[in-house]
Amino acid sequence: MLDSAPSENEVSDSDSNSNSDSILDDVESAMAAVNRITDQALAHKLVAIQILHNLFEWHDAVGAKCIRNAESDQAKGWLKDAGKFQAIMNILQTISVDDDDFTVVRR
Repeated sequence: MLDSAPSENEVSDSDSNSNSDSILDDVESAMAAVNRITDQALAHKLVAIQILHNLFEWHDAVGAKCIRNAESDQAKGWLKDAGKFQAIMNILQTISVDDDDFTVVRR
């Protein structure tokens, strides 16, 4: 799959803009679908937490791979960003969106 991907030099600004537009369209479609399914704040909070968890896992995995490849400077950046995503998730777990919000961690 990556073998057929264009090199950085082959990607033009218009290709990049087109790709950005496509991604934005996909995200907007996905959010519209969520809005059609439910208007509950808790459901939207769960979507946000899942997205943040995915980003955390992805950054953590890339950081771990950098460590295995002895790329410590790159690993630091990826793992630092993974920690930021974890912090955002932790903050969301302190915000109640309704009386039945089971995601809130009571301290």
